[in-house]
Amino acid sequence: MRSIIEFGQEWYGDAAGPLRRADPLLMGAAFAFNALFALVPLAIAFVSLLTLFEVTQRILDDLQQLINEALPPDVALFLSSIINDSIGALEENRIIIMFITVPIALWSGSRAVYTVQKALRLVENSHHESGYLRMRLTGILVTFGAGVAVVVAYLVGVVGRIFFQAIAEEFGAQGQVIAQLMMGAVAALWVFALLFAIYKWGAPSPVPRTAVTSALVTGILIVGTRVAFGLVPSEAAASVAVFGAIGIILIWLYGVGMVVVGAPIAIGSLLRVLQREQHR
Repeated sequence: MRSIIEFGQEWYGDAAGPLRRADPLLMGAAFAFNALFALVPLAIAFVSLLTLFEVTQRILDDLQQLINEALPPDVALFLSSIINDSIGALEENRIIIMFITVPIALWSGSRAVYTVQKALRLVENSHHESGYLRMRLTGILVTFGAGVAVVVAYLVGVVGRIFFQAIAEEFGAQGQVIAQLMMGAVAALWVFALLFAIYKWGAPSPVPRTAVTSALVTGILIVGTRVAFGLVPSEAAASVAVFGAIGIILIWLYGVGMVVVGAPIAIGSLLRVLQREQHR
């Protein structure tokens, strides 16, 4: 027990300085703020683009059915009218909406990525941005990659029930489970690739053991997300969907930002402590 306490104290002593310089609590808030302001215009652009396709009406019908099943009648009627009015407005002003919302989403998303890059730079206790072009190109690449991931997530959320019902009818329940597992694996690999790009090329010096660190942070994000959303009471899901969705997303983004900034520092410190002779 004493050796465990001493190990914890040594780990804390090694990680405390870099964590104070990076300040995950503050950087996590900045990440959440910018990421949220990227999600909203991207959602508007996605819905606007969706109205181009004939399948839109089927998706809307399925969404209306889901709302009617999950929410009280008065709330369901209120949301249904908002959806119908919004679709009409988007169809009439699609080009203008796309022209405005996509640049805003990309700019705000790039600021979220830059927050992580700045924190990694501060860990080195240096104000000199070496590799400026490399860092900016990495930020642009990661922003586009995250944008693609968000659009795919929107798509799955909108047509998910239709898609999985078709899989179940064609291949049975087992085929549906396999399809869901495959989509989860692809999502995890995508998150790993984005984190690897940030940790490898998004800072003046690569994070030590970049692949291992990216994999561990990806695992923390997946497990943490499942646990966090599992804590939301199922009986309150309807009320949360109407009144608290933005708040929950903001809190989740805050947690993601703290993990993305703080976890590689803690993991790197742990690896350094374990490599010391007395802990081999």
